[in-house]
Amino acid sequence: MRHPKLTLGTVAVSLCFAVQTMAQSISTSPHNLNNAPVSISPNGHGTTGEICLPCHTPHSAPYNSGALLWNHDVNLSKTYTMYTSVHVTQNSGAGGSSSNPQLDNTSRLCLSCHDGAIAVDAYGKATTGTFTLGTAAGTSWAAIAGAGDNDLSADHPLGVGYPGLTATVDSLGNITSESWTKTVGWNDPTASTFTQGGVDGLPAVNLVYLPGNGLVGIGCETCHDPHDNTAGFVRMNNSGSVLCLKCHNK
Repeated sequence: MRHPKLTLGTVAVSLCFAVQTMAQSISTSPHNLNNAPVSISPNGHGTTGEICLPCHTPHSAPYNSGALLWNHDVNLSKTYTMYTSVHVTQNSGAGGSSSNPQLDNTSRLCLSCHDGAIAVDAYGKATTGTFTLGTAAGTSWAAIAGAGDNDLSADHPLGVGYPGLTATVDSLGNITSESWTKTVGWNDPTASTFTQGGVDGLPAVNLVYLPGNGLVGIGCETCHDPHDNTAGFVRMNNSGSVLCLKCHNK
């Protein structure tokens, strides 16, 4: 059987299709803020119809020290009321257990819209807005923390190291080595089956680096992918609680 030659054009078309597929996923999802039930255009910005702009900008990113080209107002030192019911005390220090969580910066970026306090339309150097999740009447958009109360105490723990996991990371926060001590009630995060089954080939579970303590654990992106709405921004379909059971050995 003859196989077709893989040309540069073929690769380019494939890449374009992949980018288009991702863009279409965002464009028809709630993360396309142009579909918002109220205006999300801040003062002085005008309506542009750009899908990426409320979170990212290609030039002069004004927030998050320019990392991820972040274009949305965010408070990287903000204090939240976290889930603190202690279920693991294996590690000491920040992020060592749910009694002393430490949020990673990426989770804080998610909360820049979803905390119910920072306005969704506060982007592009705007520091105030009119549309806050949980307060816009007639919308189905809900804030994780409620209407401006910053309370995450009834939500899945964030900023907690994965029980039994010891890992080293490079300067960018990428895991370079890891080992796991068997811990009752938890699955081995170093096993090949741990991250299998993700949406569109993405990891089903994405453990994150918790800055300042050398731990790797739970952040918003552990279970969610903000750019893929195939399963409602969850990394994989959770039918039968299959995503929960990736970590929890019950």
